[in-house]
Amino acid sequence: MSQLEDGEVNSNKKCLVRLWDWLRDPDNRGRIGLTLGILTFFILIATFVRESKPNESKQSVSTERVVDGKIYLTLTPREMIESIEDMTGLQAKRFVDNTYKGKWMRVDGKILDVMGDEGSASLLFLEGYAIRIDLLQSEFQKATHLRSGDDVSAVGEFLRIEGRTLILINGAITD
Repeated sequence: MSQLEDGEVNSNKKCLVRLWDWLRDPDNRGRIGLTLGILTFFILIATFVRESKPNESKQSVSTERVVDGKIYLTLTPREMIESIEDMTGLQAKRFVDNTYKGKWMRVDGKILDVMGDEGSASLLFLEGYAIRIDLLQSEFQKATHLRSGDDVSAVGEFLRIEGRTLILINGAITD
């Protein structure tokens, strides 16, 4: 052992000996109880704060994969809604902006409606929540052939959630 390591070991031993002596001193027994009580209080507070954070366990799950340089969310629209259902509007907006915004999502389901005007179209899905995919202009012709009730697969870039509506942009029909 080097001289520096010897000094560190001796210093650590001295600290432990002093702590042990302090704990054994009868005059410090009241201080020990108070110290343990304060420590317990802070542990309880930390536990409460941690448990009150909305859906912390859901937030930590890996939900992404990269395809052609785009980050795709692997969770379903239902899972996305469930990940924020216990949050306030402000908490949900912050979480969604930091977690999902700008990432891509695949949607499979029956079309409720195709909305839009000449040159632009949006697909609307409804499955207990609404999903609106604003399509790229190049997808307009494909959209004109869709009917309500058609099974469709599409992808889009996640923009935001408005209430229980997921809004995706830059969408493309993949069928």
